Amino acid sequence: MLTAIDTDPHSAWLAQVPAVQTLRQIWAQQYRVDAGVARWRTSDDLAPAAEQLHSPYDPDARYGKKRSTTWVGYKVHLTETCEPDAPHLITQVETTSATTADVAMTQPIHDALQRKGLLPAQHVVDAGYLDAELLVASQRGLSSIGRPSRPSVLKGAPVSGGYPPTISTATMSSRSALRQPIADLVPAMPGARGPARGR
Repeated sequence: MLTAIDTDPHSAWLAQVPAVQTLRQIWAQQYRVDAGVARWRTSDDLAPAAEQLHSPYDPDARYGKKRSTTWVGYKVHLTETCEPDAPHLITQVETTSATTADVAMTQPIHDALQRKGLLPAQHVVDAGYLDAELLVASQRGLSSIGRPSRPSVLKGAPVSGGYPPTISTATMSSRSALRQPIADLVPAMPGARGPARGR
């Protein structure tokens, strides 16, 4: 069909139809033509996932993978309050391409929370949202950032749910209402709101 559109002067207008442009892009990223024969591209010959079109229905949807979970679409980044004696409320929602690294969203999320006057004293995040630069910035007043402790990798470790008991219940209840203990928290910024967590 694409060849017919390209070779028939009366069908040139079809090349401008969005569905045909999408078909052409998907065809080009999946096949290559050698001596007039279409062949599947090998995985080494494919463009990076962020550059590929993965759905003819949503050209912005991208292939994502986090550990063993894969999908085509987007990522959503949620921030919710986690005061032990108050309702948990979602305070920030960010939607990104599935290929956007979590760590690339930590600062934009903090900026949005700050603009709304909702920047927490402690923002407990998944380890994917952290890097050394952010931890240093949090000590200079960004907001306290921490992460849930990593799962124990010790064989036979007495751990419930995969997380070691690294922080006392009394300390945890004054900081956050997470389902698992938290560790590696830096001091809270004076005058900031209560804790929040990101997902």
